[in-house]
Amino acid sequence: MLTASDLLLRRLRMRHFQLLVLLGDLGSLRAAAASLNLTQPAASKMLAEVERTFGAPLFDRGRHGVEPNIFGRSAIRHARVMMAETEHAANELNAMRGGATTVVRVGAPSITDVVPKATVELMRLIPGTCVEIREGRARDLLKLLLDAELDCVLGALPSETLTNDPIEQLQSEVVFNDHICAVVAKTNPLSRKGRASWHDLSSQRWIAPPRNTPVRRAFMAGFLNNGLTPPQPVVEAVSPPTLGALIRLDRSLIGVARYGSARDSDAFPGTRIVEIVPKMTLPPICAILRRTSVQRPKAVVTFVEALKRAARSSRPRAT
Repeated sequence: MLTASDLLLRRLRMRHFQLLVLLGDLGSLRAAAASLNLTQPAASKMLAEVERTFGAPLFDRGRHGVEPNIFGRSAIRHARVMMAETEHAANELNAMRGGATTVVRVGAPSITDVVPKATVELMRLIPGTCVEIREGRARDLLKLLLDAELDCVLGALPSETLTNDPIEQLQSEVVFNDHICAVVAKTNPLSRKGRASWHDLSSQRWIAPPRNTPVRRAFMAGFLNNGLTPPQPVVEAVSPPTLGALIRLDRSLIGVARYGSARDSDAFPGTRIVEIVPKMTLPPICAILRRTSVQRPKAVVTFVEALKRAARSSRPRAT
């Protein structure tokens, strides 16, 4: 007796899955047909075949196009994963023809020394491994992870992800716990102390990231929790090189940053870390993976373990 998966494999082709993804992206049967170099009637016939195979309508039709329903959103998500896995298989085979043994795709939204260390260790433990590192915002990288375009993302789960359905499709392993710290010029008097209270820092001239970031929110909460009014930063900046350059050019400026980014990073030359007490914690940095029912590739498992070892071996910069 044929199972549901047997029917899918027999009746649907990659072209059907491409159509689903395009309909999800474009919301128009005509536009999807044009992208596939098909006539609109041919695309309509393909969609009918897909819906007949799944046994349910996947889209709501309207005057302005098509909108996926609950079944359609699920089908599109699986279609994206299937297409991404197929592309990954093709890329991995091409890499193997060039001498690689496997390919690991990593997303890293924040600068941290553990990714380079783990990458080098992975290539030592599994010779021939090719590592592709994609940098970007956590929410963008997590979407790529859910679409199977990445194997692992290192970062903190954004708060909006924790309240959305995709959280059930993810699993994470803590790599290291994190908190915010101050970054000052070596010539700043605060650098000799190594630590300072929120009260000591309330009148300083700050460089901070935008309000919608976890670091800025923790920065503001730290002052509020200690009965102080959060200072208004004189500069808003996210890039560590920019923050480091500003601090070196004006020693009166103080930056707020993730300790995990600042503790062993060459992005802040000429600066030192000042711990803020009491400590204000941040969501932990995790290795975030997509849940799967199949055995995870050995190289991905090895990379996650290498991330944890790299985090344990990292030492803070001298203060």
